[in-house]
Amino acid sequence: MKKNWIHSEKRGSGDVFRLVDRKVHITPPTSGTHIICDIDKTYLETAFETFFQLASVAFEGANDKVSVQGAKYFLDALQWQRNDVEPSAPCGLHFISSSPPQLRRPINEKFSKDLIHWHSDTLKNQMHNLKKGRVDQLRHHIAYKNAAILDLLASFELKGSNIILIGDNAESDSYIYFGVAALLNGAFSVADYKEYLSAVDVTPKHQEEILDTYEHIKGNDNFVSQIFIRKAPGYKVYENSDYNKWLIQFDDFLHLSFQMYFSGVFELNNLEYVCKSFYHSCFFSDQKIYSYANFFKKNNPGTRSDKMCEMLRGLLVNENKDHSNINPNLKKISTDLDSIQLKFKNSYDKSSFFNMTQQLELFVKNRRAEMKLKKPS
Repeated sequence: MKKNWIHSEKRGSGDVFRLVDRKVHITPPTSGTHIICDIDKTYLETAFETFFQLASVAFEGANDKVSVQGAKYFLDALQWQRNDVEPSAPCGLHFISSSPPQLRRPINEKFSKDLIHWHSDTLKNQMHNLKKGRVDQLRHHIAYKNAAILDLLASFELKGSNIILIGDNAESDSYIYFGVAALLNGAFSVADYKEYLSAVDVTPKHQEEILDTYEHIKGNDNFVSQIFIRKAPGYKVYENSDYNKWLIQFDDFLHLSFQMYFSGVFELNNLEYVCKSFYHSCFFSDQKIYSYANFFKKNNPGTRSDKMCEMLRGLLVNENKDHSNINPNLKKISTDLDSIQLKFKNSYDKSSFFNMTQQLELFVKNRRAEMKLKKPS
């Protein structure tokens, strides 16, 4: 097999880092915005609920793999919409997954087919667990992912970087991202972080190995600004009110794109690109796109809403000449909102995008007396 990466990169050492298998495809910038994204059920629709489904994944080629609807368009808009290093360069994009390295080739081929401009991918070397006879650790990813994320920051010597974390609710991404964000943003002391790892049975040896890597980056001022968790179909939505203060759960990437626009992360041209892509390539109806627009317009009256309405009116009328009944004022269209799982009515909070450190500190303060966090299911 011909290599399509430029080198392997890893800073950490010790037993837990034997699980971290990273390949670098493009040397990333050492500052600015960096996106760290999960793969299974976040970018790819992967079924592994049964042993037979898990085994069949190993035999899939790139053509068998299906992207989560609109994920590539959202990542494209997020990665290229702005960069703090130079306007012509994309943000750093890194995939960290618990899939084994044996799947790297079809996964990389799928990314290439989707025209994803990714800098690195990190997969979990499950053979290390098997050689050690630790079969129970095959589905335990918290130590591995904490190590992989911190090691990525150390390996690329990132400084002052804005980290965006994207995952799903199928496994433990919420809990993992919480720990990383709390540590980097200063809401957790080292002692708090060790207690957080202990709560889910990360061994003292692995804790020390992970913290040794943290020593390389603790003064580099990297911070987590946003955590996005996709509500994967068939999995329980995490409704803990404390968690919902610092992470954004979303139903699909179009919905998330509207929220990004009204939070000031996306500009109008980014939202237009995503809407157009969902309309043409994901076959979202104009009514479904309008239902999102109506919801966010109602909660965010003002100039940004007016510009959005004008953009959508021009976009969808021009794209579909037969829809003469499109309402230019974007009044509420009768559509079954439950069918598209629009559940932000009670939890939408613009400040959560910009006050993550404050929210995490408040969370820790309120929970200090009951710091034994519930293990994720």
